[in-house]
Amino acid sequence: MRTLLIASVAALVLVGNGAAGTTVERTPFDGSFTNPCTNETFTAQGTVLRQVKADTLSDDSTLVVERLKFLDVDGTTADGVHYVVPSRNERRVLTRPDGSGSFSFEATQSFVRDGDVPDFPDGDDLEIHVLSSFDVDAAGNISNQVFETTLVCT
Repeated sequence: MRTLLIASVAALVLVGNGAAGTTVERTPFDGSFTNPCTNETFTAQGTVLRQVKADTLSDDSTLVVERLKFLDVDGTTADGVHYVVPSRNERRVLTRPDGSGSFSFEATQSFVRDGDVPDFPDGDDLEIHVLSSFDVDAAGNISNQVFETTLVCT
């Protein structure tokens, strides 16, 4: 019992202002994608790495950062065409003591097709970029809202 009490007190001392907690998970991925540049559908497998870090800042605000990244995600079409799918996403949520805060999300993903085929003059690889962000004041009003999506065949 005494050991438990000492461990509990130590935990309270360590989780003060500026404390951080990080979670790291690796999850198997299995899914299908369609490349709009080629109209090919492929099934891909690999791993998703998820990292979540929470920090209490000096002004008692809380910042949570979540990152997702594909690790070795690749796949093939029914015709045997090979694709690699690099991807990384980041979400940030800042919450201040007065209830105001900000949110941002940025994602970058590619569908990289092995080999170049002249049948696709705009390119056979797809680059995707998504950006979303906004601020919220203490009354709950949203401002500085941004949403951008870019899809480019290369």
